[in-house]
Amino acid sequence: MSGQNILLAAALAYARLGWAVHPLRPGDKRPLLRDWPHKATAGEGTIRDWWSRWPGANVGLACGPSGLFVVDLDVKGGADGVASWAALAARLGLDGGAGPATPTSRTPSGGRHLFFAAPDPAPGNTAGRLGPGIDTRGVGGYVVLPPSTLADGTTYTWEISPRDRDPIPLPRALAALLAGDAPRRTAAYALAALDAEVARMAGAPAGTRNDTLNAAAFALGQLVGAGLLDRGEVERRLLAAALAAGLEEREARATLRSGLDAGREQPRAVPGGGQRTAVVIRAPAPTGGGLPGREAEHGFQPLPEDARLPPDLGRDACRWLDDYVASSRTWSPRSFGGFHEACALWLLSTVAARRVCVDYGEPRYTNLYFLLAGRTTMHAKSSATKIARGLLRACGLSYLLAADEATPQAFVRALAGGGLPVNLAGMDGEERQAATMRLGFCGQRGWYAEEFGSWLASMARTDGVMADFRGLLRALDDCPEDYARSTIARGDEVVKLPYLALIANLTPADLRPVARRGTQLWGDGFLARFAFITPPWNEVLATQFPEGQRPNPPELMAPLVDWHRRLGLPTVHIKDQVNGIGASTGEKIVTSDHPSPQKCTLGEGVRAAVQRYNMAVLALARESELTDLDGNYGRLHEKGLRVAALMASLENGGIIELRHWARAQEIVERWRLYAHRLYEQVTELDVSPQAEIEDKVVKAVRRWQGTDRYPDGLSAADIARFLRGLGTGEARFHAEQLVAAGVLASHKKERALRYYVPGADEGES
Repeated sequence: MSGQNILLAAALAYARLGWAVHPLRPGDKRPLLRDWPHKATAGEGTIRDWWSRWPGANVGLACGPSGLFVVDLDVKGGADGVASWAALAARLGLDGGAGPATPTSRTPSGGRHLFFAAPDPAPGNTAGRLGPGIDTRGVGGYVVLPPSTLADGTTYTWEISPRDRDPIPLPRALAALLAGDAPRRTAAYALAALDAEVARMAGAPAGTRNDTLNAAAFALGQLVGAGLLDRGEVERRLLAAALAAGLEEREARATLRSGLDAGREQPRAVPGGGQRTAVVIRAPAPTGGGLPGREAEHGFQPLPEDARLPPDLGRDACRWLDDYVASSRTWSPRSFGGFHEACALWLLSTVAARRVCVDYGEPRYTNLYFLLAGRTTMHAKSSATKIARGLLRACGLSYLLAADEATPQAFVRALAGGGLPVNLAGMDGEERQAATMRLGFCGQRGWYAEEFGSWLASMARTDGVMADFRGLLRALDDCPEDYARSTIARGDEVVKLPYLALIANLTPADLRPVARRGTQLWGDGFLARFAFITPPWNEVLATQFPEGQRPNPPELMAPLVDWHRRLGLPTVHIKDQVNGIGASTGEKIVTSDHPSPQKCTLGEGVRAAVQRYNMAVLALARESELTDLDGNYGRLHEKGLRVAALMASLENGGIIELRHWARAQEIVERWRLYAHRLYEQVTELDVSPQAEIEDKVVKAVRRWQGTDRYPDGLSAADIARFLRGLGTGEARFHAEQLVAAGVLASHKKERALRYYVPGADEGES
């Protein structure tokens, strides 16, 4: 029998057992069907059709429809799930410590899949909850079945075949552990965090390894400080992963020590007395596609050796930035790590307000554009930005912020001055000063565009209401001396010394319809202006927010206020407008004298390092078949200069030393990686309809919960009304899946079950 016929025969044999199967890509683990959870079947006719179409397809098992619960023992990334399982079985007394005899397959990596009859109600998927290297697959999960074969020729095989033994019920001790009490879950989550960080470190690409190690050491150090992990065990496993990834031992030990020490000083305490862990959950990859490895983002290549800088060189480049990120991590623990850093830099860029530049051929100002591109709710975008905006307001600098929403025409009008406040003369001293500064800084703004993703479709159309934003944002990023727009109603509107620092939220789904491979948004320089901050698709930080009200730390506020004053304030002149005979027209003329910008200087070795980096990334772009990111690559060095200038101006008198550039290069290298990650999520990731629908469900609930009509949240019928084509039963199914994942919560109000996004009133998104 041929290998392909063997796969079909196996799929049919599993179907006769009542198992719901579906085809996987030949030589791969990824599903061929976008909607495999609903299409998996035990129907012989459908199975024959699939394997007639894809004769070499591997065989996947949909666990939920098959009534099965699979324990997945991984042996990779420093974790030994087989050993962990043996220890767990002994501790729970499962069959005398040997573990229960149930159908068991051997995976190509040396791991095992143990097949159990699922209990009622059937559990979902977990990662590391039972111990290091032990995952589970239930409702919403799938596993690869023998005799499937991977591209390297390794094969899945049966150790105990389901032909010889039926799956036994999931042992009660295991079911209890999976549903266990809070302290048990906390301990398991801490081990899962260790397991996930070790795997992340082992898969980190060149150019990001030291930063990955530092972030992992800090996060796990917080759990060490909380008494949930042993420091020696953390050091041993992280060091082994770092060395396997290619770091030198001396460098890795230094980074480990520093990160663990910093994390221990900020232990995470759970409200109510337990411990709160920052756990990285790896959800199942989107159906029909996904990233084969954590950093397998499309086309990303590490920097060549001659462009790299010593990994510790930028460690002390900006104390304020380090302090901000640590504080933001504490008060928005579910936010993706890159969001905290981006919000900090956006805040610095806003306060700079065209008063900091560096000569590099011509003056380069420090305006930065950020796109926080993560799935709805999963990565807490809005709660991270809320911290930055709150700090700006606490510093008394809210006059630097643009309106949250505006059309392009209204936005330009506001930047051009927008008119004098009607009651300026009647304002008290502090209020009048703020209004005056708003006039003085009218052309220099920080903008938080929360609805940016929903505007993209309009921006992409030439006749869209928001279409002019594409040209406007490109022009403002260049910081011309002035920007003029002519209108029929108001004549010329001129923005003097325009400057914009922008941070915007969107989801990959927002980009997908308008930014497919080769489309104009990639090629016309619009998206190239942005730094993309993109979490891995299937990574979610699952932890609780701390108790109490978030503070605005003085150690973060004082440096900002002092820096703002050192850079100088505009002088605003308000005088009456007169006609040809010298009589007042009743109108006012507002003019401003702006301070000269601080010109940052490049210290020894900085210019050469910038040029090496620029030449290196341009060479990578030339060698790549991926051309849509060429514009991003061409601007990376300039974005790095802007970041370095912000740090040097804030804390070093405007002198950009090599340490500032080293830190900036680390940062923009992360942005380069994030750009590839977003590009893959937008153009290649085959996202299941279920994931798309769930995103829409969350958006609808977030949009309407707490309003006068839906004060207690939305029922399934309410959700269905907002999502065309979705019935009430389907809405309830998806909402319950989101409740099980912890994304939504539910409660019964007026005899109806209502769904809401927990924490939405605190701005979590």
